[in-house]
Amino acid sequence: MLVESVATPFTDVVTHHGEGPVWDEEGTLRCVDLLAGDVLTVPLDGSAPTRRHLGDVAAVWRPRTRGGAVVAREHDLVLLAADGSVEQQVPVVEDRQAEHGGIRLNEGGCDPAGRFWVGSMPCDETRPAGTLYRVDPDLTVTAVLGGLTIPNGLAWSADGRVAFHADSPTRVVSRLVVDEAGDLVEREPWLDLDALDVDGYPDGLTVDAAGGVWVALWGAGSVVRCEDAPGGPVATHRVRVPASQTSAVALEPGGTRLAITTSAKQLAPGAEPLAGALFTARAPFPGVPVRPFAG
Repeated sequence: MLVESVATPFTDVVTHHGEGPVWDEEGTLRCVDLLAGDVLTVPLDGSAPTRRHLGDVAAVWRPRTRGGAVVAREHDLVLLAADGSVEQQVPVVEDRQAEHGGIRLNEGGCDPAGRFWVGSMPCDETRPAGTLYRVDPDLTVTAVLGGLTIPNGLAWSADGRVAFHADSPTRVVSRLVVDEAGDLVEREPWLDLDALDVDGYPDGLTVDAAGGVWVALWGAGSVVRCEDAPGGPVATHRVRVPASQTSAVALEPGGTRLAITTSAKQLAPGAEPLAGALFTARAPFPGVPVRPFAG
């Protein structure tokens, strides 16, 4: 039986295109205002978030093992030291398709070995011109998987054996197997939203300690939790969100608070008064600690 609930606003509208929520190891909640190029730190006491501008795009934020953070920007990564200063920039993708609207980085995350994975996408969102990249701790960049349109929601299982990854227009979440060297050895469809009869497109996702995968459904104003079953993945929980463009989700490590970002991208002004707010809901299982970048 599907368990239904409704998310509640945790902030006012604080982003235009909110993405990438993360609970770090200190319990701090962060997200990005992707197309504004800003990283937001969200106080848990309800006070206004603080904002740091890092470029034209800020797509992914992750902590580093040595302190500080790594942020994926439009075409590169920026490494921040523990004091917040910019330590280094790492080119990832050259934009050679400006005549078609360009290429930019999108979502990503870190694997158990501390490697940073990030996808690129065509800015017009219509062509399979995107690539999934792996950035090793020595800052070597390797293209791992091509032919993607909008790569989204990369997260590793609690045991670190598989990763879950969506190419949003396909409405499919795939399961990836990566070997010790960081090479992709298997990619198979795992969750087909057509087969599940669920609306929307899979966007950001996260995993819980019980093996469930929580997927934000862009265009459907909801987050759905799915888990393996003998006949294939089944939906066990659905959280309704009062903003249709539900973009990404993060589950509190060791706790049950679900953070959900939303977007007002391409919406008419005032069409959805809460689009761009950050929401929270309660989940039945705790989250998995965020994996930091070892570079």
